[in-house]
Amino acid sequence: MLKARKYLDRVTLYAKEQERDEYRSLTTSFVSKGEFPCDLVQVTGFRLMQYQQIGINYPIIIEMREVGFTPEKIEWKGQEVSIKSIVPDFRQRTMRIEGFIKEQPTYPTTTVQPTTTNEG
Repeated sequence: MLKARKYLDRVTLYAKEQERDEYRSLTTSFVSKGEFPCDLVQVTGFRLMQYQQIGINYPIIIEMREVGFTPEKIEWKGQEVSIKSIVPDFRQRTMRIEGFIKEQPTYPTTTVQPTTTNEG
């Protein structure tokens, strides 16, 4: 019996590519492979408390179809997701990614009015 899945969220997946430049040093870049539909769940409740005890504040679980490559970087709604583990399910051709949303530091901003001095 097949279960229909609705993938309501979308994530952008990136693959890592390494090249040598003209000075023979290794450079790493992330190349976007496109947006992919998925189910993204932000962990709540007791499991969230367990993650917070080890310092992970925004844990998520992503379930999606296999994509044919190993994602090295994930973005969701403009936020970077750090990958903790990727577990493939070969029977259903899906994969489950556990990770967490990286916190974006918020710095307070102030507006400074320009001042003029008259020295005589």
